[in-house]
Amino acid sequence: MRGLDSEPQRRARDSASPEPARFDRRAAPRHALRLGFLLAAANVAWAGAPPNEADLEVSPSVVDVADLEGAGSPFGAAGLEGTASLEAAVAPLDAADAAWSARATELDANGLRAKPEGIAEAIVPYRRAIQEAPDGLEARWKLMRALHYSIDFASLEDEARETNAEEAIEVARESLELLKRKPGSDADRARVYFWSSIAWALRADRVGLLAIVREGVADRIRDQAERSLALDPSVDQGGALRLLARLHSTLPKVPFISGWVDRERGLAYAERAMEFEPFHPGNPLLQALTILEVAPEREAEARVALAIAAASTPREAFLIEDRRIRRDARERLAELDREGGTKP
Repeated sequence: MRGLDSEPQRRARDSASPEPARFDRRAAPRHALRLGFLLAAANVAWAGAPPNEADLEVSPSVVDVADLEGAGSPFGAAGLEGTASLEAAVAPLDAADAAWSARATELDANGLRAKPEGIAEAIVPYRRAIQEAPDGLEARWKLMRALHYSIDFASLEDEARETNAEEAIEVARESLELLKRKPGSDADRARVYFWSSIAWALRADRVGLLAIVREGVADRIRDQAERSLALDPSVDQGGALRLLARLHSTLPKVPFISGWVDRERGLAYAERAMEFEPFHPGNPLLQALTILEVAPEREAEARVALAIAAASTPREAFLIEDRRIRRDARERLAELDREGGTKP
């Protein structure tokens, strides 16, 4: 197994940009790296129909807020002038945090996605806070978190999802560069690393797991998740543990490229997540899916964990995320019944 890379190796990889790629969710298996699963939702099933296969490139340039404006767009932002001081960013942060708390006030018809206007009301002031205080870390990781939510849990069109994914990756790049100059608190650094790893994991939705391994993106995701875990394992209630569990249990192991992938370690991370936060409904789902992938002979144990997740009551603060957990657990149980206990 390959050990942790040196800091110069990490920095060289972080500064490298993979080639733009065509968006194709069908390139990845159903139980692959899906971001909602890695976070509060623990959802690993591809949701909805595959998007159109237009050329969707990850821009190497900074995403300008003005470029994201437009008539009828819920993510438009206007009047973002302000001073570059942390004090000036307090009001936008307060407004954004309030909108984040209300992000699932209005839902779509099936109750599994939020209407996009809710999360847009958080994204816009988070952008403003960054413009007013570019060296602040809190607004950066919260913007990446909100952009991820808009992609995985809001009823956005494919083009808007792609735009927000590009922005999340660019914010991640900028934030990691900022950490070299302004390290900030351990709490903020841990969250910047974690949400940056999630932003880069969005690429798996575009090109599939093998491609992110070959491009070195998987290494980048792992490095940042490990840094986050070392600084603060409580981020997103064990989010780095869930992310590392999925990396080790689902990524292809390619000699000399991803030799660090370790199925047993993936299972260990899943079990640690369960121990760390047993009442998070995503953790029994994570544990069950990892068992089925790594140790299918323990199917009975996996079924018990799936039943726990399937019977969970959605938490008010994570309404859509937890509903998706419950749905996915029920669907996986039904699949096991249909498959007669065969490996997924």
